[in-house]
Amino acid sequence: TNPGRRAAAPCGILKTAKKKTKEDLFSKANEIQTDKPGVMLYHTLYPQLDMLSPSECGELFRAILEYSMTGAYGSLPRVVELILLGYIPMIDRDARRYYERRERARAAARQRWGSDADASDGIPEDAAICQ
Repeated sequence: TNPGRRAAAPCGILKTAKKKTKEDLFSKANEIQTDKPGVMLYHTLYPQLDMLSPSECGELFRAILEYSMTGAYGSLPRVVELILLGYIPMIDRDARRYYERRERARAAARQRWGSDADASDGIPEDAAICQ
């Protein structure tokens, strides 16, 4: 163990006595409207986790998810916020790349199949079959 690591209280999720259902676990994600499938975690974040207690690691992870879905984050301990502030440019860069890639795919699909097409539409049934 790391001698500099502080003892941690259980994460907020574990403090509740009520057993959560599958619907409870996904209700927060369903309240937030986002079309991005997720957020990338980079290995460069790993050494910084040694400065955090397990509960602070959980707070950081939740803040990363919250920021990636909403563009904002709540009140955090100072050390957690400092690490998050270093990670935010990577989240923003990845989001920008995702939306640029999605728009290129959408434009290519529209060019191939017409203005109502999307990248996930596939080949129309009446398309000529290659032989």
